[in-house]
Amino acid sequence: MRRTIDRISQEILVCLRFLWKRCLKLIACADCLQFPTVRDACCDFLAKRLHPSNCINIRDFAENMSCTKLVDLALTFIAKNIVAVSDYHDFLALPYNVMRQV
Repeated sequence: MRRTIDRISQEILVCLRFLWKRCLKLIACADCLQFPTVRDACCDFLAKRLHPSNCINIRDFAENMSCTKLVDLALTFIAKNIVAVSDYHDFLALPYNVMRQV
């Protein structure tokens, strides 16, 4: 059975992908310019979009940007969804110290 995606759904997916990339750049910029409200809003945006396929990358990014709340949320998500997360190749690359936190 072939699945099709209508045009509106495709446009929404493209917009979400664009927002995702912009959000990552915006966090770095807000951090550099010391805009904590913008940074926190972006972290909340990412936290709401945690998924087994992206939670490890989000955790790594949050750690690099010192977003401790987002790191904690991502680790909690990984722990609660460990079976689903382990299906993705990023899981195998998790360092020991991160696995201990989970």
